[in-house]
Parts: sequence; C-alpha cells; structure tokens
Amino acid sequence: MMWQVEESQLEDPPIANLIRAIQYYNEKYGAVPNRCEVSKKWSKEMVAPEGMVLTLSRSVQPGHIMLTLDPGLRTPLPIGSGSK
Repeated sequence: MMWQVEESQLEDPPIANLIRAIQYYNEKYGAVPNRCEVSKKWSKEMVAPEGMVLTLSRSVQPGHIMLTLDPGLRTPLPIGSGSK
C-alpha cells in the first residue's frame, strides 16, 4: 500500500507518519505490515519499529511510504499481535 503523507503532516517526524500509515494499513487490511520503503530523504530521521524491515528507496517519492506484508518475514510487529 502506498501512503501519501498529508501536506499538513509533512513537518511531523517521519516516525509519526509511519505509525499513522501502519495503523491505517492494519484497519484496512486486518494485518500489520512488516516491510516499509521510504524516500532516501528520510534516511537520517527514520527508525523502523522492531520487527519491520526498512528500505530506503529512490523510487519512493518524498512524502510517501510504501507498506507491504512480506510472508517471508517471520517477525511480527508488536501492534496487532494479540488480536486474531
């Protein structure tokens, strides 16, 4: 899922935008993503939550976050881990 950060939230810390994107993904798909791609512009500011693989990408535009659920990764994120 490609998440576009709202213009009013572009000044927020990148991790705040990532958390909003993860929450939306969880609500929409009923799962917690475990892979994230962000613009290299956020490289010094972005720290992925435990259990998430973060990739810096030239193909993801600034202000966007690509989230996916990679079945090959076995480490679940803490959020949503208690729900069925």
